[in-house]
Amino acid sequence: MGLASDYQPSARTEAAIHHLKKIKPTDGYSAEIYLSSAGRRLVLLRRRNVQLGDTGFDEIVLDPDTGCVVGVTSYIDPVKKFGRGVVLVESNGDVCRSNREVRVTMPPIDTAAKRGVRNNRPKNTPERRPQHNEGRGAGGPAQSINGVSADAADAMAAFARGERLSEQQNRAVVLLGLGLIGATIIFKVLASALFMIWILAFPLAFLYGIQTCP
Repeated sequence: MGLASDYQPSARTEAAIHHLKKIKPTDGYSAEIYLSSAGRRLVLLRRRNVQLGDTGFDEIVLDPDTGCVVGVTSYIDPVKKFGRGVVLVESNGDVCRSNREVRVTMPPIDTAAKRGVRNNRPKNTPERRPQHNEGRGAGGPAQSINGVSADAADAMAAFARGERLSEQQNRAVVLLGLGLIGATIIFKVLASALFMIWILAFPLAFLYGIQTCP
């Protein structure tokens, strides 16, 4: 393992480290970049110079859904919006004692960068707030739907591999099923309404045609 001193942690990793320093200022958290034997750039999380986790990670991120700090081992989708990883630090700041694998929502890079800048800002320096609306947060409807879809896809992949589904995956499958049932009901209601309109409109059009026929 060779240290890569010329590389800097990603914005997400820096935001996660700043978060840990904020909630646990005396624990001495730091990130260390190194190059693996395969030439991959990986990052380690250290607490008081002691490595957390068995190996390096692609990124260390603060999961916006759970508040845990997670070491990312792989990405689920091509745009790297969701990933898989290992919980390193619990939401309350305690070190995770179990090797718990989770699916993690990747925080947006711009949001992570803003968190890093905000945490680096001196206490007496006022923070400029944007005047425009920056859009919906992590709990917006669009991202919630994408999260359920990703969970359901993950659940189907786990089912195909013969793995046991987690509670989050089961909930995503149930929500997806309810959504399909709701869509079917709405389609049937619309189809019935259109059929009734056609039943009423056709005789009226026929009578109108007879009366106006020369």
